[in-house]
Parts: sequence; structure tokens; C-alpha cells
Amino acid sequence: QKNPIPKPTFLPNKPPPALQRFQPQEFNKLKKYNIVIGPRLGSPKPFEGKANQEFNNKINKALFEINSKYENNPIQIKDSTRYASGNIKLFTKTRHGAAWLLNYREEWTHLAESTFVTSPTLIPVIAHSCPAYLDLDDNTNSDNLLKQNEIEKKM
Repeated sequence: QKNPIPKPTFLPNKPPPALQRFQPQEFNKLKKYNIVIGPRLGSPKPFEGKANQEFNNKINKALFEINSKYENNPIQIKDSTRYASGNIKLFTKTRHGAAWLLNYREEWTHLAESTFVTSPTLIPVIAHSCPAYLDLDDNTNSDNLLKQNEIEKKM
């Protein structure tokens, strides 16, 4: 015997229930903020072969260990997504939390997963002035440059 045709969940002469309308402020409260963090080029993909919930817990544990807070509110991730490239998209409750995760990523990523090494947010640069005339045969010029930049002279 053939299966009977399923009955509709609402009758055609009865209108479907009205959709709830949200104000923009209410919608923004429900929205999750996100960032994308990628591993350093050449390093292995972090959290490979692990379930989302498992690495969400590892990340939240690492954030708790370093006492990550913004305005006395602990920073936690709500959810995450992995891309084939190895990049990870993290969802947080606030945009301040997302900004904190991005700005301080080199402080917590390796705690969550030892292979998750990211590029530093800031790269130190040595800045100094060069003299208008530089005599390469005179060792005092190179000695001064080494001394100013706290570099040991190796000869």
C-alpha cells in the first residue's frame, strides 16, 4: 500500500502565524561579533581533527587562565568555524571582546593549541638617524650604530 499524503500543518483558510518584528537595537543584541585568526605561514593547521566544541572549550580555558577581561567582564568565545586554509573564525558576545582577542592573539593562541602560532600584532622596529656622511673605513661609525641599537659586536 502507498503511504497517505501528509496533512498540512495549517489549514489553507487559516493564515499562518504573524512574524515577530524586531527593532534594530534588539537585533544587535542577538548578533554575534566575529574575528578571523590565521596561523603563521608554514605552520600546521590548528585544532585539526578536533570537534568544534572541544577546541571552543580549549580556547575558553586558555582565556580564563590568562584572566582575559574587558571592563571586568571575562572574554569568552561563543562559537567558532574552521576554514580549509587553517584560519579560524571566532564568535564573541561583544565587539570589545572580539577586538581584544584579535589584539592579544599571540598571548593566548599557543595556550589553546601548541601548534597555533600567530604572527605578532606589533613588530618592533629599530629606528635611528644616519649621518650625512658615513665613512665605512672608520670603525667608530659602525661601533656607534651597534651600541645605539644594543647589538653585540661580533668579529
